[in-house]
Amino acid sequence: MTRLIFIDVDGTLIDERQTVPDSAREALVAAAEAGNRLMLCTGRSIPELYPWLWDLGFTGLVGAAGAYVRVDEDVIADRRIDAETLRRSTQVLRSHGIAWLWQAPEVFYASDSFLEAFTRPDEDEDDAWMPYRRQIAPYLDYGEPRSASKATFVLPRGSDITIDGLDRALGDSLRADPGTVQTGAREVGEILIRDVSKATGLADVAAYLDVPIADTVAIGDSTNDMEVLSAAGVSVAMGNAHDDVKAGADIVTDPIDDDGLAKALTRLGLV
Repeated sequence: MTRLIFIDVDGTLIDERQTVPDSAREALVAAAEAGNRLMLCTGRSIPELYPWLWDLGFTGLVGAAGAYVRVDEDVIADRRIDAETLRRSTQVLRSHGIAWLWQAPEVFYASDSFLEAFTRPDEDEDDAWMPYRRQIAPYLDYGEPRSASKATFVLPRGSDITIDGLDRALGDSLRADPGTVQTGAREVGEILIRDVSKATGLADVAAYLDVPIADTVAIGDSTNDMEVLSAAGVSVAMGNAHDDVKAGADIVTDPIDDDGLAKALTRLGLV
């Protein structure tokens, strides 16, 4: 039986060095050749996706934590934050000294301090985040945000507001969640459209392709994967996942650095 497979990026497909294990590369290509459909399922927006990821057999994307959904070349969901909410939320971030990166599929709006706060340029220039900085550089705009699907933010050291406090300050249409990628001693988080998630993205794709939910598989490692793992027909947590993520999964595979993704695809008979 062929399946519709949703695969998280950071911590599942890509390790902290921004590379994909060779075993995962081989297994993904084999799974695609076996007739399965592979979907990237990530909090990352399009500008954050390395072009070579598409060489691994993926034919679609649930991006921006469900706000942007594409199958082949067809965009089937492109959810944006309305202009007034975006303006007000930016004021909230600015008032607390929070560095931000508002993200749309075609452009990123960055505060002056974001890249310094998020990518730690005090490290050697060969650090793991160099590919990321190079990838997003052409999309950066430092003006006032005009369109966005989500944001990544970094709290300042000694912040006068917590992520929970920011969540309350943002109001009813947005939510603030802890980020899945952390940097140094600073807290990183995401601002997302409330009631939009990777799980809604899975439902969008399954409906578009007329695939039963029972024939979907989701693989992830982070707390932002919990909803899609619950929604999928079969769920797999990586061995490096948080305990809460593992507890809600049907299968727990090995960590990413121990061929966890390849082992999961093999165990499910998808390669």
